[in-house]
Amino acid sequence: MTTRRLFVRTVMTGAAVSLLAAVQSGCQPAAEPARPAAPAGAGIPKLKAAGAVVIAADSQKVTIKIRCQKCGFLSEEIQIDTPKAGQPYTQAWTCPKCGHKQTVTIELDA
Repeated sequence: MTTRRLFVRTVMTGAAVSLLAAVQSGCQPAAEPARPAAPAGAGIPKLKAAGAVVIAADSQKVTIKIRCQKCGFLSEEIQIDTPKAGQPYTQAWTCPKCGHKQTVTIELDA
């Protein structure tokens, strides 16, 4: 390409970029009004776990990993329904690594 063509190409590219940026910033929708923030931990139950580690919890489901109390083996993630007040989740569990039998309990913390 000749020098003149290169010059025209760079000028046009620079002008097009600035023009596009101006158009995009001017075409944004109006900002939505600010919503009051939900209090931290709203809808997230406080759980007490014996023999397990709580990975994630919401009002419907809880994700846990069971930890062996003898050898420390950690199971894969298990998803259970969130326990209700007065109705804890209990499960008899045998460690696949050492064979230790234990009871896992997940309940709402008062």
